[in-house]
Amino acid sequence: MTTRPDGGPVPPATGPRRRARPVVAAVVAMVAALATALAVARPWEAGGVAVDVPVVALPEAAPPQAAPAPPSPPTATGPLLYEAAMDGTGAGFLDAPATELNPDEETLEHVPGAMRLTAVAEGAYGWARLAVAEGFTTYLAEMDVAVRPGSDVTLCWSLRWAEPRQLAWYWCLATASQTAEFRVFHDGRFTTIGSPVPVPGLQTGRTVRVHVTVDERRLSMHLDGALAAQIDDDQVPVDRTIPGIELSSRRGTGEVEVRALRVWALPGGG
Repeated sequence: MTTRPDGGPVPPATGPRRRARPVVAAVVAMVAALATALAVARPWEAGGVAVDVPVVALPEAAPPQAAPAPPSPPTATGPLLYEAAMDGTGAGFLDAPATELNPDEETLEHVPGAMRLTAVAEGAYGWARLAVAEGFTTYLAEMDVAVRPGSDVTLCWSLRWAEPRQLAWYWCLATASQTAEFRVFHDGRFTTIGSPVPVPGLQTGRTVRVHVTVDERRLSMHLDGALAAQIDDDQVPVDRTIPGIELSSRRGTGEVEVRALRVWALPGGG
């Protein structure tokens, strides 16, 4: 027994039954299938009354959920002291002050969304300093950084200078080993303080969010919102500093993009 679109039964036809020829039966089946397909989109005439059959939309697949953004910043701060525009003009930076870049060895470019430092040849060195009227003492800095896959260079960030060209704290990123660490620069030599920490996926080209806290005698590093290192060190006394970003290469080439840079004062500091 068949049914009407409203769910009620259709009474059987009266009269003698006849055997339909195969071709006719096939045509009837095709017409019935076509009518069923059209029924979901058009009104059905039943007993002279148009009955609307609603179109039932199939549920769409839920889009994949993006990973939650890491906390920014991960700890309490004072006011925002600095933010790079990253608009392609280079506003907020002084490029290679007191030095001259050799385009055959290194380049520094400002493109929309990033400051791009490239080591074209071995032995490259290029740097930029934050364009601020005064430096910082204790602060929290945020950097979004990405590396061209295959790069073998080192990006360093001078955090505090106690004696110009003599004594400083640094944060450094080794792209080939995909590690980050704190260093002390003293009398022309770097010494690692603490242990290098892994930066997973750096060589895939993904953007890594780095937070560095520079306190009076403590350095902290967060990677993608998670605490990665905390070092107590008293080798570099507190002094007001304008940080710089340096790219160097001894044995390789490569490219690093700094895609965001912000600095906050620590509560009660700056």
